[in-house]
Amino acid sequence: MAAPERLRGVGSRAIGYNHAGMRITKPTCQAMSLFWLAAIGPTSAAAAADWPMFRGNAAHHGVAVAPERMAARPRLVWTFESGGDPVESSAAIGLGLAFIGTAGGEIVALDLTSGKPRLRFRIPSDGGIRSSPALWGRRLYFGDDAGVFHALNVDLDRRELTEAWSQKTEGEILSSATVAGEHVLFGSYDSHLWCLATTDGKVLWKVMTDGQVHATPAVVDGVALTAGCDGQLRAIEISTGREVGRVDMGGYSAASPAAVSAVAYAATFSNHVLAIDWKKGSVLWTFEDSERQFPFYASPAVSGGRVIVAGRDKAVRALSRETGKETWSFQARARIDSSPVICGAVVFVGSHDGDLYMLDLATGQKLWSFTAGSPITASPAIASGWLVIGSGDGRVFGFDLRAEKEEKTLQAAPEAPREARK
Repeated sequence: MAAPERLRGVGSRAIGYNHAGMRITKPTCQAMSLFWLAAIGPTSAAAAADWPMFRGNAAHHGVAVAPERMAARPRLVWTFESGGDPVESSAAIGLGLAFIGTAGGEIVALDLTSGKPRLRFRIPSDGGIRSSPALWGRRLYFGDDAGVFHALNVDLDRRELTEAWSQKTEGEILSSATVAGEHVLFGSYDSHLWCLATTDGKVLWKVMTDGQVHATPAVVDGVALTAGCDGQLRAIEISTGREVGRVDMGGYSAASPAAVSAVAYAATFSNHVLAIDWKKGSVLWTFEDSERQFPFYASPAVSGGRVIVAGRDKAVRALSRETGKETWSFQARARIDSSPVICGAVVFVGSHDGDLYMLDLATGQKLWSFTAGSPITASPAIASGWLVIGSGDGRVFGFDLRAEKEEKTLQAAPEAPREARK
């Protein structure tokens, strides 16, 4: 196992793991009661109703707080035109703003309720921004296609974004930033997982892998879980950069793992979804559709007894967290690279067919859809009753999810148990 670079006196240790096979096996984890996740991870300083980073929290659950009265049909309130630059990254929401990155290399902070641009910053390089930004306090973190990782100061009084610091890597950065206390973590196409100090950008450590790191690291119990093009799920102790576990996933991964305590849920380009006990180093179960051999690019969402996944076979699926067996599926009209988000009793997901879908969490039935007219690869970001998502033609859409007076509402799912909030 690789030792982290730029750390003195830190070694690595070999751990004997019994890697499971690539078929569904008898589970060793117990099913949990139905829930929706209403809180950010333990390291977050953000308000619970915000969406500060990719997948909503550091553990990447992909679950948003639903409005108290959720509309049966979301209302499109505003549209922002970025000038034709595709918006592939997902928004970070906080401070009453939605921060989005564009393929033209610009960060734009939009008023959450009106869509009007309030703050703008253009990166000095020619690279675009496909990494989703992370908002932590008054700092915004993101990487760019030129391989530079940026930290911006968010000054609401002066109405400006200014660069606090930047760090050059040796490969493009598509991985989004995950903030864990005083650490910010991200992957790079230089095959490293990087950990920087949030305050000044100092390199605390970087771990070499055997392939490009596209996925965004998930954080749980003081450990970063990262997947990449070497087909390994690695567990890295954040305080030291020491690798404390590794599991062979049987294929490379661009999707970010979702972590609930000792179990990580991951998807691969080898048509597999896996539940992995990263502490024991074992695969609990593997889902594979033998009739539809397509990769998974989108990251899973986890809530209650379900794992929601979407693939390039055009399907959104609900899998049992206990067994990995499929409980329902929904077929879109084109491949899906957008990561699904659970919000109360529904699932939101975009597709290359240009539609944003709202599905029933319990059954997979389509409840509503919106035609953007251009492929949607960005993932939904939901906070304070608003959903924000970008499209391939450079437009960003803002939907109000709150029901108006006398309007029909959707019933939200029950609150999450304590274990799921960790």
